[in-house]
Amino acid sequence: EHDAQLHATRIADGAADVLLGCDPVVAAAPENLAKILPGRTLAIVNRFVTPTSDFADDPDLDLSAKGLLSAVEKAVGEPGCAFVDASRMATALLGDAIFVNPFLLGYALQAGRLPVGLPALERAIELNGRAVRENKRALNWGRLAALDPGRVECAAGLSAITVQSEAAQPEDLESLVADRAARLVDYQNRDYAERYRGLVARAASAAGG
Repeated sequence: EHDAQLHATRIADGAADVLLGCDPVVAAAPENLAKILPGRTLAIVNRFVTPTSDFADDPDLDLSAKGLLSAVEKAVGEPGCAFVDASRMATALLGDAIFVNPFLLGYALQAGRLPVGLPALERAIELNGRAVRENKRALNWGRLAALDPGRVECAAGLSAITVQSEAAQPEDLESLVADRAARLVDYQNRDYAERYRGLVARAASAAGG
């Protein structure tokens, strides 16, 4: 219904609501930084740098994550930056860094910076017809990362889980499994918790426990 409002295929300088940087090298390119307007643009950028062929031609080229992200931060201002370990999280959670794109798309959706809603994005994934389940999961992991990054990092095994006091720790395997299974039900669903129980049972059986 808003097609009549689209007058160009390119975003004008200083007119971007969001800079979605799946690759910091591309995000920090001058032509993309020109689209940023401090106070308006939110930069959501993956921290992982993918080496490019330009480095072979210019070994002095600065492709460090620190340099590239600093360029983005300078252009948009610190409050407007969200630097995300999307490659590490997507790989750990979904098995492939290719899911960085829908992961960051979900982050931008949750941040309220997309002109479409979740049903439209999920429908687009379905119409594309490739890795539909995984792309939807990546989208939702990205949404959660925008709300609770620590929780996603823990799920991906990228940060230390808060250690309970000794008194609060379950004393035997059965109690420990019951405790963790209850958390998994809250985290995802009962089927997920039962898969965990089955895995622990097989491991205990193999160990003679």
